[in-house]
Amino acid sequence: MATIRLRSAPPHWRRRGNLTPILLAVLAAVAVLSLVSLRTRGRDLPAVSIVPVPPTPATGPMAARELDGTLISLPPLAPPRPFLAEHRIISYYGNPLAEILGVLGSGTPQEVVAKLKAQADAYRAVSTDRTVVPAIHLIYAVAQSYPGPDGSHLLRMDDAMIREWVRIAKDNGLLLFLDIQMGKSTVEAELPHLYPYLTEEHVHVALDPEFAWGPEGKANVDIGHMTGPQINAAQALLQRFAIEQKLPTKMLVIHQFLPGMVKQKQSVKLFDRVELVYDADGFGPRNVKLGSWNRVIVDDKVEQAAIKLFYKHDVDLLTPADVLAYEPKPLIVIYQ
Repeated sequence: MATIRLRSAPPHWRRRGNLTPILLAVLAAVAVLSLVSLRTRGRDLPAVSIVPVPPTPATGPMAARELDGTLISLPPLAPPRPFLAEHRIISYYGNPLAEILGVLGSGTPQEVVAKLKAQADAYRAVSTDRTVVPAIHLIYAVAQSYPGPDGSHLLRMDDAMIREWVRIAKDNGLLLFLDIQMGKSTVEAELPHLYPYLTEEHVHVALDPEFAWGPEGKANVDIGHMTGPQINAAQALLQRFAIEQKLPTKMLVIHQFLPGMVKQKQSVKLFDRVELVYDADGFGPRNVKLGSWNRVIVDDKVEQAAIKLFYKHDVDLLTPADVLAYEPKPLIVIYQ
């Protein structure tokens, strides 16, 4: 079994008028010409070679087109309703190989799932605006001090473990977030590793800028960062994948506890098949957590926000009612 090397402490979003028959005929002719044009353009749409599962055929005359290098959806493949419009997620974070990484490593899968469901039940009494759904937040790629054979400073979990948790989550009605701590790798290199699991509708993605050291950062010493263009690149890859595989929206969580952890945040775009959520990370007393929340959520006018709570390291742990008193109300609550 691979050894995970860690530091000793855890890491600190017509009414239609009556139309004459002539006008109807004109509109029909325009529609036919438009369809012919779309079909012609559709044949030129380039394939995506990095997706390891074959794309399914689009329905109708055209399902998507390129815009500035990003695949965007067109009718009849309209964007589905965002999951977070009606749901609040309560998630358990960590890695089953090491308890120090979070509650996910605190027991057997059955024990962890039972505790998670109990924690989700505590939110159902106060979450009157959304349906509560439990989730597992599994660190798929753990940042390491040593570079590894590819120089990424990442230890990726093996396929058998991930498949097991994909199954456990599905069997128990849970969502599953696969977290990449980035190390010295890139979103273009790492996200394709997740494609075989992202074909499942209940599987989503998280990225951790704290451990994104880039070519110049010191592994497990520096607090890393990601940029707005990097986050856009991750969203573009997820959007392309979701459209080509005819999947519902994919959620992307970005952990952050300092403003400098996400540079050029104002340049982050909205993608119609990706639900981007910023997680106010970090542990400490309530005033510290509120300060972090204000800096990375309120001050940046984040609309879809998450918060991370630490069972062992938060002083006076926030209750579900305390959490939902925050503004904007957290859509995802992550327990580490």
